[in-house]
Amino acid sequence: MGKIALIDTYADEAVLKNCSVEHINLTDEKWRPGPEIGHGTMCAAILDRCTSNFELINFQILQDTGRNKSFAGVDVLAKALEMCIEMGVDIVSLSSVSSYLNDSKYLYDIVRELTNTASVVSALDNARYVTVPTSYSFVAGVQNDTGNVLLPGEIAYSKDDPFNAGIYANCNFEFLKEYGYSPSNSFAVPVVAAHLHNQMLNGKTAKAAENAIVFLTEYSYKRPLRTDVDSRPIILIAGRSEYAHSLCVGIMDELYNKHDVFTAALSVVDDERDARVRKLTCISKTAQEVLFIENHYKADIVFVVCDEDEVLHIQSEIQVDITVFTGKINIKVVSELGETTAHRNEISDMLYNMLTD
Repeated sequence: MGKIALIDTYADEAVLKNCSVEHINLTDEKWRPGPEIGHGTMCAAILDRCTSNFELINFQILQDTGRNKSFAGVDVLAKALEMCIEMGVDIVSLSSVSSYLNDSKYLYDIVRELTNTASVVSALDNARYVTVPTSYSFVAGVQNDTGNVLLPGEIAYSKDDPFNAGIYANCNFEFLKEYGYSPSNSFAVPVVAAHLHNQMLNGKTAKAAENAIVFLTEYSYKRPLRTDVDSRPIILIAGRSEYAHSLCVGIMDELYNKHDVFTAALSVVDDERDARVRKLTCISKTAQEVLFIENHYKADIVFVVCDEDEVLHIQSEIQVDITVFTGKINIKVVSELGETTAHRNEISDMLYNMLTD
């Protein structure tokens, strides 16, 4: 019997048949039964239909609002994940994710530790924004079979998925419709969690079962990338790559902390700890990657980080609004208004003012 943690709203055991349930309420409100089947109960019901003989630990981090979306602070999610480590959970079924990628700083280390012993099955945001912890390479990222090419309960795999959500699951169950719900990325997660548990019942560990998913049938349906999204201001930061990257992350933090501005970055430096940063593997793909960020990241400004000798190549690929050349003390800033310099401590405010004046 495996331990499956469901981090969601309250899961009402009255609709469950194949598991025992332990409730851990991390919200400020006591659960009260309502007229509708809640989101957590629906996720638990899918688990219950797709596997058996498991222990369900239901972490209630969201208030039960029926079919209306509810929200929780990242600190509550982090607490639930920490408790999963303490309780020796085998599988985490996580539909409650964050598309505010600044939350990565609160989740990365906890999820990394948790995945040493457990499988974290995590949803892509239903609006297809990059999410944490789903985007981490060591998490089993999941999305719904929108092409409906699978049968209910089946899963498939797509390699090199740009969201790290390459596991597809069909959750188009009749009972889902009977309760007034539609298939979604959220409900695809318990299908995959159930698959991992079924493999545990056959003698595998959850991690071994997760690693074997890459050998499943290749998912055949591909959603096209939209090209009609609003463009964002683009700031190019050039210099010695490691230093330019560090400067970029510092500016992004300051823009968020001081001005509540959300940012994302495309960088030649790999920075998996910071989910706001997307790795630029090939300069010739800069335009394509910027378009992906504009489609799928919650960002008001997009940064691009490169070595100084790559500036002209980048500028030939995309329309850059401001170019920043790093220096040890003073930083050169070039825009359509001309060229100026700024001290490191002034640069984030300067860029904010240039884009908002």
